[in-house]
Amino acid sequence: MSTGPWRSASHNKLLLKCDYCGLAFTAFPSDRISPTRFCSIACANRAKRKPEDPAVRFWRKVSKTDSCWIWMAGVTSSGYGQFMVGKSPSIKAYAHRFSWTLAHGPIPDGLFVCHRCDTPRCVRPDHLFLGTARENMHDALRKHRPVGRPSTRPVIAGSLP
Repeated sequence: MSTGPWRSASHNKLLLKCDYCGLAFTAFPSDRISPTRFCSIACANRAKRKPEDPAVRFWRKVSKTDSCWIWMAGVTSSGYGQFMVGKSPSIKAYAHRFSWTLAHGPIPDGLFVCHRCDTPRCVRPDHLFLGTARENMHDALRKHRPVGRPSTRPVIAGSLP
């Protein structure tokens, strides 16, 4: 017994796996329509959109000046740029560390990506260098920069000793 272009539910069911989300779904093949690759129109539309390369997204958020290349998107409470590398699951990275990785490859375990320019939002690869925690502290002391996290509290005039 035929029900239009679709065969009866008990005949010729196909169990398929969605090419986008991996969900198992049932399709009913017909003479005119080939079995689909997606469980829904939403998955088919998402599959058409090619994910943007994280490096392209990253550099779009950078303002290049003659000196520093400033990260213009999200920043942490300590002033360092923060970049969402992936969405599912969400993967965040410090912008200067992501910049180093793009320019030079992976960061060895136990090393920091330090700034020659002392600008936390700078992502210019030639302003960055690798160092240990100790080397980063010595660099800060040599440049008469406060060691540790910068204060986020406002300074009120006359409140300093």
